[in-house]
Amino acid sequence: MHVETRDLQLELLKIMKVFHQICEENGLKYYMLGGTCLGAIRHKGFIPWDDDMDVGMPRKDYDLFCRKATELLPENLELKYYRTDKNSPFHFAKLINSNTTLIEPKYHDYVEGIYIDVFPLDNLVKYNLSNKLRCHKIWFKHACIMNHCSTENKAGIVRKAFLRYSKMRNLDRLHTSLEKLMVKESNMKTAYLCNFLGAWKEREIIPADIFEQPVLYTFENCEFYGPKDTNAYLTSLYGDYMKLPPKEQQVNRHDYYYVSLEKSYKDYKGVDNIK
Repeated sequence: MHVETRDLQLELLKIMKVFHQICEENGLKYYMLGGTCLGAIRHKGFIPWDDDMDVGMPRKDYDLFCRKATELLPENLELKYYRTDKNSPFHFAKLINSNTTLIEPKYHDYVEGIYIDVFPLDNLVKYNLSNKLRCHKIWFKHACIMNHCSTENKAGIVRKAFLRYSKMRNLDRLHTSLEKLMVKESNMKTAYLCNFLGAWKEREIIPADIFEQPVLYTFENCEFYGPKDTNAYLTSLYGDYMKLPPKEQQVNRHDYYYVSLEKSYKDYKGVDNIK
């Protein structure tokens, strides 16, 4: 089912408003990340062709939010991640509208609702050789998790070999070992806050003082929190972030397999059957 990008953005904005209010009422710290933060600074809202929202929470706040989500969230929202869903292809949390349906192109067997991504921000005391190896282990295990759950069957010997290897791994053990690596330095004074599960890998290892106390930024008709130094943060991820990409690259990245703004994922019975 085709859904216009703007209609999807407005649904995401509804979820984000509730998330922001919950964080405000419960003293939970969060920051807009990635393209959401870029949209706030460059467009004062969504990047016109963007179709998702990303936020990050320092590990302490993230864990508390995950633990209390059931009591904090309204009836139509729920938090889904590897501890709530045995077959989750994602280690980070997704705050979803359970009255909608969304299926990712790579994960036809995993049905959920329209969501915002909620990432944990973890400590990295030093970016030395030991922690570089730790980061690469994290990225490898996360790739294994996503490929374990993937329904893709791409051509190419290396790609197929990695898919086969990933599907042989135990998913629960992968999630457990990944979490252990991510929180290794949680109780230590840190030089960096890292979105280990973000798309940009090394670029998401950010000096902690760039985040510091969250600052409110205009986003559409609202205000949401972002890093204190958005210039340093966005430059780390994108370089010259105020420059628009070429026209041919101004397209949404996800090309979702199936989306419905009106039907609950709990009632989904397949694209050919849902009415």
